[in-house]
Amino acid sequence: MNIFASDLDQTLIYSKKWIIDNEEVLCVEMIRGQEGSFISKAALDELIDISGKDFFIPVTTRTEEQYRRINFNDVSIKYAIVANGAKILIDGVIDQNWAQIVKEAFKCILSVESVYQELCNLKIENGLEKIKIADDVFVYIIVDELTFDKGHLENYRDRFEGWQMYDQGRKIYFVPNIIQKGLALAYLINQLKPQKVVCSGDSLLDMSLIEVSDIFISPVHSKLNSDIVLVNKGIINGYGITKAAYAYLSEK
Repeated sequence: MNIFASDLDQTLIYSKKWIIDNEEVLCVEMIRGQEGSFISKAALDELIDISGKDFFIPVTTRTEEQYRRINFNDVSIKYAIVANGAKILIDGVIDQNWAQIVKEAFKCILSVESVYQELCNLKIENGLEKIKIADDVFVYIIVDELTFDKGHLENYRDRFEGWQMYDQGRKIYFVPNIIQKGLALAYLINQLKPQKVVCSGDSLLDMSLIEVSDIFISPVHSKLNSDIVLVNKGIINGYGITKAAYAYLSEK
C-alpha cells in the first residue's frame, strides 16, 4: 500500500482561466450554482486508478466547508487533510485524536483571535480588502497588490510567537507553526505504514510535505525544491502530476 498526497488548487484542480479550448476537463466544484474548479479528465482517470489500489489523500489549505464543495466522483478518498493540516477527515468525519493534539498545541502559542485583532490594525492601510479567520485555526488577508504596501507586514512577522507568515500574492496567510500539512500527513503515515509516499504541491504552504515524501512533484509555476518539476502550464499540470505519481507508485 502506498500514498499519493496532493495539494488541490493550482496543483490538481484549476479555475476556468487555466483551461485551453481543446482540453477535456470536468467540473469538480460548484459555488453558488456556478462552476468553480476543474480537473483534466486524464488526471481524474489517473486518480481513479491510483485510489483503486493505494490511498489518494487530498491535502489542502481550504477550510473544511470549502473542501466539501469538491466532488471527485469515482475517486476513492478515505483520508483528507484540510485547513492546512489542522483537520484530518476519515471517511468524511473529523479524526478526534488529531483534533485533540492540535487543540493541546494551541495552548502554547498566541491565540487565533489575538492575531486577528492585531491584524485588524491594518484596516487603515490602502489596498487591504479582507481579513478572515479560517476554520478557527489560521488568519489570512486579501490585498490589492498594486496599492497595498507589504512592508507594513514586517512589523507583524516577529510579533506573533509560534506563527508563520506566508505571502501568496493577493492572499497572505498567518498560520501557527503547529498547523502544517506535513505534520498531519506524518500522523497518517505513522498509522498506515505505507511503502511509498508521493506528494505534490505548488506553494510555500506545501513545503512541509517535501520532508515526509519519497518524491515531491510540482507544477512549473512552483518555486519549491522538487524532485520532479513539470514543464507544461495550466490545467494539464494536473495530469502531469498524476501520471508521474502513478508511474512511481507502480514501480516494483
